Amino acid sequence: MKVLLIEPTKLYQQMIFEILGNINIDVDTVESGTAGLQRLQEQDYHFVLVSKNLPDINAIEFAKQAKQLNTLSYNRALVMLTADNIEASLEEARQVDYIDILPKNDFELLYNGLLRIVDQLRNRVAAKILYIEDSKSIAEMTIAIMTNMGLLIDHYVNGEQAIQAFYSNDYDLVITDVFVEGNLNGADIVNAIRKTETRKSRIPILAISGQNDIKMRLDVLNNGANDFISKPIQEDEFCARTNNLIALKRLFDQVDGQQKKLFEMAMTDQLTKLYNRHSLTEMAPKYISEGIRHNFDVSLLVIDLDHFKHVNDTYGHATGDIVLHQMGQLLKQLSRKEDFAARFGGEEFVMLLCHCHISHALEKAEMIRQKIEALKPAGLVITASIGVASTGQDKTMDFNKLFEKADKAVYDAKHSGRNQVQFSSSNKAA
Repeated sequence: MKVLLIEPTKLYQQMIFEILGNINIDVDTVESGTAGLQRLQEQDYHFVLVSKNLPDINAIEFAKQAKQLNTLSYNRALVMLTADNIEASLEEARQVDYIDILPKNDFELLYNGLLRIVDQLRNRVAAKILYIEDSKSIAEMTIAIMTNMGLLIDHYVNGEQAIQAFYSNDYDLVITDVFVEGNLNGADIVNAIRKTETRKSRIPILAISGQNDIKMRLDVLNNGANDFISKPIQEDEFCARTNNLIALKRLFDQVDGQQKKLFEMAMTDQLTKLYNRHSLTEMAPKYISEGIRHNFDVSLLVIDLDHFKHVNDTYGHATGDIVLHQMGQLLKQLSRKEDFAARFGGEEFVMLLCHCHISHALEKAEMIRQKIEALKPAGLVITASIGVASTGQDKTMDFNKLFEKADKAVYDAKHSGRNQVQFSSSNKAA
């Protein structure tokens, strides 16, 4: 699925790009309505996110011009983004075919709204079919039926070529004749797909044959085909079976998406996209145990944003959310593959650093402190006090002890003037 984002503000561009990128949505971004109209004439998109206020035209005028240019289609839904009152814009937006309005200054509502729209629109995207049939006349007739159904078809006459296409592309349904050109027959194709070690192995398969042999039919079904239809194809029956199998694939996708969301909700902080406190308490003991067992240091950084209550009280919680979100993205960027970054709660973050001596942890903490000060999320100067502790040679160390040491160091940093790095006194000789 591909989205066009028309948004002049870099901050909101980044937020939306991250939300949609996490669910494998491609996002193209332009900053004006004129550029958006031009892009719609050049490329195909499944939906368009339009900021209410653009530097040249507003979102209402954009929709009117897009309609005049015939650049909108069934799959090109319009969604308005606004920092203004949604109710005041709702009626006018509906009159020019916007399907929804989302608040771009409330991260949680924006996040949930985008996921809901993506789920809705995914069901409107035409299903893609991998079709294997070596009879030209039958293929032409069947492709004509599927085209009338609004399906997208990749047609192959050879089993080997079809399997390569299957590995390289995403399909909603495989339809194969039992007997086709090449070394792979229909049963072999079914078997190869079912042995694929990815979720693609569950794709529904409809087998077709002109031979109504019971043993052959059972062999294909036992190999993993979901359904079987005999030639000559009856159009109504073919359409019904095909639609049922496509619906099954969409159900698989929906369940997968729900499982992924549940996992993310359980393990990650929705605002920052870092791991949450629950994940930290699950994983930290394992990190420390590994360090003790294999004799390497594990260091902990506790990062507390300075005067964050003042940000919320002065600029509002929406601005505070933007600050926290960008902090999360910064810590992600500064984490190595083996590091573990989490939001501990409120404005407090932690980073577990494997294979990291206290001296290197202090260098990393100072670098992070400088990066935070230079970040200026939402245009604000934000600083942080950072406490550092390390397991060192202490074989009795556990996470609670390590966190207590780093947290005490944060307290020292706060009381020494903030915007600085302090480390646990018990590590000073290390």
